[in-house]
Amino acid sequence: MRSRLSGFLCGLFIVLLTLFFILAWGATAQAHPPAQEETSEPEVEESPTPEPGETISFEVTLADLDRGPLRLTGMHGSSSTWLSLPTDWLVNEIEVDLGYIASPLLHEQRASLTVLVNEDVVTSFRPIGDGSEHRETFIIPQETIGTSSGFSLAFEGLLRTTDDICEEWDNPGQWLTILDSTKLTITASENTTAPTLENLARTIVVRNPVDEPPPVVFVLPDDPDPVALTAAAKIAARLGEQIGTEGLPFAALTSSALTDELKLEANMIVIGLPATQPLIGEMADAVPSGLEGDTFLTADGIAAPPDHGVIEILNSPWNPARKILLISAGSDAGLARAGDAFANRPVFETLAGVFQFVEEAAVAVGEPTEGAWLGDKTTLGQLGFSRRVLEGPGVTNVFHTVRRPPGWIFENGAKLTLHLAYSPALEEGSHVAVFLNDAFIGTAEIGKGVSQTEFTFDLPVELLNETEEGTRPRSLSLQFVVANIVIVPECQTINPEAIWTRIQSESYFLVPHSYMALPDLNAFPYPFVGDSPDVPTAIVIPSEPTDTELSAALSLAAVMGSYAIRDTHLNLLTTDQVSEAEYADANLIVLGERARQPLVDQFMAGMPPIPGGGLYQDLERATTGILREEVSPWNAERMVLLVFGESDEAFVRAAEALYTSVPPVNAPGTIVVIEVDQSPRIIAGAAEAPAAEEPEEAPPDETIEVEVQ
Repeated sequence: MRSRLSGFLCGLFIVLLTLFFILAWGATAQAHPPAQEETSEPEVEESPTPEPGETISFEVTLADLDRGPLRLTGMHGSSSTWLSLPTDWLVNEIEVDLGYIASPLLHEQRASLTVLVNEDVVTSFRPIGDGSEHRETFIIPQETIGTSSGFSLAFEGLLRTTDDICEEWDNPGQWLTILDSTKLTITASENTTAPTLENLARTIVVRNPVDEPPPVVFVLPDDPDPVALTAAAKIAARLGEQIGTEGLPFAALTSSALTDELKLEANMIVIGLPATQPLIGEMADAVPSGLEGDTFLTADGIAAPPDHGVIEILNSPWNPARKILLISAGSDAGLARAGDAFANRPVFETLAGVFQFVEEAAVAVGEPTEGAWLGDKTTLGQLGFSRRVLEGPGVTNVFHTVRRPPGWIFENGAKLTLHLAYSPALEEGSHVAVFLNDAFIGTAEIGKGVSQTEFTFDLPVELLNETEEGTRPRSLSLQFVVANIVIVPECQTINPEAIWTRIQSESYFLVPHSYMALPDLNAFPYPFVGDSPDVPTAIVIPSEPTDTELSAALSLAAVMGSYAIRDTHLNLLTTDQVSEAEYADANLIVLGERARQPLVDQFMAGMPPIPGGGLYQDLERATTGILREEVSPWNAERMVLLVFGESDEAFVRAAEALYTSVPPVNAPGTIVVIEVDQSPRIIAGAAEAPAAEEPEEAPPDETIEVEVQ
């Protein structure tokens, strides 16, 4: 980011200075026509490069963040949103230029608007109610923002229109709108504080970047062996599980290909033994654990056993604003254990501090028995939905979206059970209506005369398994419409906090299920991730892999981690490391340019012939990427996915189709071709389905609240 910002500032300086010279020269030319001899260009000095930690300011509007406009209605109108911050910057303060329009009926001396950040009051003022746009400026201090990756911005209005003590609380004339032109000027500096393992995913993969995020680069030893490759794949899968597919594609290369530019610009994941990874020696003085020769040292300065893995995180010695995650050991056994720590969720969640050693016993943790989708019963809390309290009279909408497990077919008997609590002050007619993927599920009646707190609704499995357009939904979008109804006696006011409904996080889905029939790319990434912890998956890249092939494999591993509902038994190997005897029981994903990956033709020879032969013409095109999923010729109970093309460009196009849209097609298919600037086209397996349109990426897990009172 430092060099990108310096480049922008330098370019702006040059443009302005050049314009100055042009104007000055033009004024001189009118009085003194230029001589015929050749003149030299003026010399322009470049602006200095900002040092790490130097403060800069940048602007963003609510519209830029897709937040707003925010509408407040009713006497006690309120609205809020969550604003994300770049995870590689430390925010010093934020100046807010708030734009709003208020009802012309608002009382000049009785109406007010209060702004809260992270529930702390930042400012209050009396809005100008004339129906026109107005601006108000205030500062959000650093201590209110904190060091998290974002903050809540809330507005609470007292939107009185009269002096009447008995004023209506739900008059339509009581309104105020926060405009999406509201501008935030953020003063920040690149984060050069020492990172810790507790937040390593957010530290390595920058979220909400100011500009282009720094690349994430895996640096492997030259001629990497299966231990280093598999460790890299397990790390990539865990990063995908933590941050989703937003940071893809990852870059990967061997140590000899690492450039000085990347050392300065990239967040790096350095993998290998000190004896095989020369980059470790280059940064030995910066390694937190200490390093003597090829031996890592504990905090007490004691030499760690070579079969203990070591996981360390540090500021890059080449640029302290960039971070390095180091995965190493004194032996292959130790390196494998360090990789296994990422493949095991309970172990990964214990990583803390700036470095940690991993012993054999540390990774011998059993499979988790609780978690989202690990059984038929899954709570909203397991799906990231925290207990939600909806206060005040009126109607509130609450949304929560999650990915559905890959390959699942919901069966009859699927249900949603709501656990609710609510104020005894609620009147008859109060309710919570539930929608799933826009389908009405049911209504829970609450309020006066109702004592029930648990409500169970049947789910429309047909609509959840297939839309009216014939596509398979990739997510579950849950909507609650909460109506808090009260009757206000004349000349009495309401305390909004006394009027509430609470949706409990122990509410749960009961989802008996089966699986989609295979082979089918519409089920991807199933079966390469699934319910069973015992079925391994191996990603196979050509021997002596190129940086492109390494990058594609690790990006694909991240996709698998993002969609996996349990820890995945994942290996990354080269073609010469794979044999039928060892990997017949694995689901295989075979990657590479066709001429470099002999397993493509080997497996194709054992697969069914292509109806109509269309694939064979596509195979001859150097621009066409191919995806083909079939039953493994090595094992009728396993699947093989071939990801290839006649050229490196075509192979990359095929690989990108797997992580830019999951699944790559929205109709059943076993063979898909990908051409330049075209949607994936199904060749086989979709005789009754139309050609696939470019599907939208499944939305990330998120919660958005919009209150209307």
